[in-house]
Amino acid sequence: MSEEIKICCFCKSGNLKLTYSDLHHPYKKDHGPFDFYKCIGCGSGLTLPLPEQEQIEQLYDSFSGGLIPAIKEIRDKNPLTTWYNQCIKRALKQVVNTTEAFSWLDVGAGNGDISFLLSEQFPLSSGTSVDFHDRPPLLDRVKNINWVKTDLNLDGGLGKIEKERKFDVIFLITVLEHIMWPDRLTGDLVNRLKPGGCLYITVPDYGSMAARFLKKRWPYFLPGEHLCIPSKKGMRIMLNEICKSSLSAVPTKIKVKSAVLPYPLGYYTDYFGFGRLPPALSNRTVYLPTGILEAAVARR
Repeated sequence: MSEEIKICCFCKSGNLKLTYSDLHHPYKKDHGPFDFYKCIGCGSGLTLPLPEQEQIEQLYDSFSGGLIPAIKEIRDKNPLTTWYNQCIKRALKQVVNTTEAFSWLDVGAGNGDISFLLSEQFPLSSGTSVDFHDRPPLLDRVKNINWVKTDLNLDGGLGKIEKERKFDVIFLITVLEHIMWPDRLTGDLVNRLKPGGCLYITVPDYGSMAARFLKKRWPYFLPGEHLCIPSKKGMRIMLNEICKSSLSAVPTKIKVKSAVLPYPLGYYTDYFGFGRLPPALSNRTVYLPTGILEAAVARR
């Protein structure tokens, strides 16, 4: 374990309450034990001390495409295209540059689903996709995407992308909860926005009704994998402090609110083991409040 520093990475409060101890990952049973705290100041959830880098690498080596194998199988059978398109639409609404030749960065791109949709819908755009593994086969079908293999949890996780490079829109889609120091990564991304650009984030909300009610049964509660999970209050405090220190002379607009993800019904029935539905039902989009927040920083 790394050296324990009991401070909230979202609001910098040292008023933390131990919520769970001796936790292990539900898939990789030897990944642990971990202690999990709740920040009394902002309501965010924190793994303290953080796992060692080697532990995290071993965890992801046991996965399939960056996901627990069973979850990847469910996603492959039930593509989340509607959700990804929702992310793209909501992010681009915040961007001042409305021409199709905009630049974008997909951080923690995974299988490349959002990157592929961006390339397909905006062929004049130029994209950079970042994750810890090799370029996924899906992106071999498109040419306007630069793939960068880098570990976001290492110091300078975006260091392979020159700091001078700026982007019109940056996507961070259910990635921040995997990051050891989310404030550092988010600060780096805000500094990479072009004037008029937007950073768009989705991340589990530890202050949500779903998280409070389901507790350890909350699907986003994954000890040793989802390390730091903000509340809306924690996310808002972090973004305000980052913008104050990085963009103090630049007008910015910050939005933080609850979000409901449009998932195929088949995703839920497969996840909870209810059996396979007929395609007409399986592909139907449903909206359930699973406990997600969305945040945006728009640089004016």
